[in-house]
Amino acid sequence: MYCRPEGASNVEVRSATGDTWTQKAKKLHLQGKLDFMKAKMPDRALRYFIGLPDSRPGPPNAVEFVPRHGAKPTPVDGIRDDLERFMRMYPERRSRAFATDEELWECITSLQNRLSALPAVAARPDLGVDWSVGQGNWARVPWIAFLDARITDTTERGIYGVFLFREDMSGVYLTFNQGVTEPKETHGATSGLQLLRETATALRSQCGELERVGFRLDDGIDLRTEGTLGRDYEAATIAYKLYERDNLPDNEEIAADIEALLATYDRYIGAQISEQPPNRPIPPPALYTMQEALADLFLNQEDLEQLLILLRTKKNLVLQGPPGVGKTFIARRLAYLLMEHRDDARFRMVQFHQAYAYEDFIQGYRPSESGGFIRRDGLFLTSRNLPKLNLTNHTSSSSTRLTEGIYPKFLAN
Repeated sequence: MYCRPEGASNVEVRSATGDTWTQKAKKLHLQGKLDFMKAKMPDRALRYFIGLPDSRPGPPNAVEFVPRHGAKPTPVDGIRDDLERFMRMYPERRSRAFATDEELWECITSLQNRLSALPAVAARPDLGVDWSVGQGNWARVPWIAFLDARITDTTERGIYGVFLFREDMSGVYLTFNQGVTEPKETHGATSGLQLLRETATALRSQCGELERVGFRLDDGIDLRTEGTLGRDYEAATIAYKLYERDNLPDNEEIAADIEALLATYDRYIGAQISEQPPNRPIPPPALYTMQEALADLFLNQEDLEQLLILLRTKKNLVLQGPPGVGKTFIARRLAYLLMEHRDDARFRMVQFHQAYAYEDFIQGYRPSESGGFIRRDGLFLTSRNLPKLNLTNHTSSSSTRLTEGIYPKFLAN
């Protein structure tokens, strides 16, 4: 590498391959061999350079590596600078069409690498650092998350630590938080948010250590956003600490806050694991017999047996009648009789209508929590996975046929 003595003029030279040293340094940075460095210039403007880990940056528009005198940088060095740089860079990038932006990606990847190298993170083998600025559209509230594989591998569910950036980029919160997508999909938007709020309130009793280092344990987080997802993040937040962009703490304080957050995370995971019930066979559901079906339905045994024969041979049965006469009720009991158990976990019901599409039944793309789209399985594929559940202790031959793809179709007109 070219090295300029103190006081020499700015220089731009080329390597043997024809690349400028700036281009060469960028390539080496992407290979993990160089790191970003920052310098404050005489006009007090911040300039960012690519420099060797044991170097200090030279003047603007030149790549000059001058040996650094003093202690080597530690993994904590640069976290504050990367957070500040990202918050100043993101608003302008978000005003453009969504696309991979080399400088922005380098910035957030640098931050991810620094966080991953922190002793508190590196010492936890199940812990990973992930980030998102959106998929297909820029995220209103980008994030960088700490995910423990023992309980979650995605921000859509479970508990984790996460940096949440305000939409106006005036600050960033370090938070102890919950995934919002899965609870809302499972319980509906209103009930799912209520569950998230109740969980946050319950878990705050375990966050005393975070409160002692300046985290807030209340509902006061303000991401400065009107977006639905940002509001969901606020509702799910258990504990939070604000770092204002123009008054960011030093690297050591940020690292100490992350250590406190991860210690709380460990206690939560330990409690979850210790509370897991011992692994024992799942008790079989109640048997369902012809006598019970006859007691439930206004059908005689001969008619009911004929319906079952049709289902087993034709794999189709059409129940016709006006609303409210019990078509769905009968279909459910027929499924019980085929499985020989009253077990709602082993079958799925679906209503076909004009708006029901291939994407709903088989597979398609759906909006994601980051503002883009992700592929999701429809009812057919999720039902096909039912045999993988730990419910096989009580699976009869008829229920096995049901869940391996021979699906009787109950079509109500």
